[in-house]
Amino acid sequence: MKTRITAALSWKTKFSRTAWLKVISILLAALTVPAACRSDRSDTGWMEQSFNMAPEIPATARDSARYLLQQTMQHNVPFQTFASNLAVKLKIGGLRIGMGGQLRIANDSTIWASIHKMGMELVRLKLTPDSLLMYSKAGNTAAVYTDEQDSLLEPVMPLIYRLCQNMLMQKNDTLLFNNPLELSRTKKNLWEVRGISDDSLSWTVLIDPRSFKIIQLDAALKDGNSEMQASFQYPDKNKTDIRLAQDRKELLHVEICYTDPQWDIPLAFPFQIPASIPVMSNHGLIKSMQKVENDFIRSEQTPNIEQPDSENNR
Repeated sequence: MKTRITAALSWKTKFSRTAWLKVISILLAALTVPAACRSDRSDTGWMEQSFNMAPEIPATARDSARYLLQQTMQHNVPFQTFASNLAVKLKIGGLRIGMGGQLRIANDSTIWASIHKMGMELVRLKLTPDSLLMYSKAGNTAAVYTDEQDSLLEPVMPLIYRLCQNMLMQKNDTLLFNNPLELSRTKKNLWEVRGISDDSLSWTVLIDPRSFKIIQLDAALKDGNSEMQASFQYPDKNKTDIRLAQDRKELLHVEICYTDPQWDIPLAFPFQIPASIPVMSNHGLIKSMQKVENDFIRSEQTPNIEQPDSENNR
């Protein structure tokens, strides 16, 4: 099984290392939230993200788009802790793998996950605003990722934590407010808000006009002559559907289902790496991402937007 997974993951790509780092740090910045599939597009329509916008967008349309995004923030579910069992379906090319797991989150503090197959733990992860720890008993490997201690670079780990928590908890955030916004309606009467950043990142969110929930996010990132596409869909509040493609050829499809979710209960986050296991420190990923995304992080000067308490049902 390990050989099959490794072979399936070793696709050839024209994307540069810098672009892949952007995919990790920017496309996740999509800051996803709950949803249903985009019914007035084909199943591959999420790959057709456009980089064209109206040359002039009326101020009223921009203000309305910002208002809609603000409303989605008001519908974020407040919580202190969250725990759930997981059912994960992974599709890579013709390879399909089913896995189980557990997820535990302490708001703004810790994300802990354990993924297993046939009763064997494959990997355990612990993410905080300061670090990411990973340990695979099956692979006999471990890794620790932290920010490079460079006063000239903004720390990237807090941003990574923020984006991951928002994605897992189906929350909206303020990162989408900087870009030019274009507002329209779909055939299914959903609000469609579009934005483009630096002519390289394009995103579209669909918002239910009744619940103000973001029901789908599509994003595309250009790098030279190649393009990376991503789609985050939420068939219901306990399911997340993530798809990645390059040049409109699907690379990865992951379905994550929460089973038996529990809110605001005492949680533990056990994590221990045996002394005999060699630990890779940073492995270059966080250092490179920190440098690549330094300008992006510095430019995140979002408007002061209050997030009033939500009365939403869980």
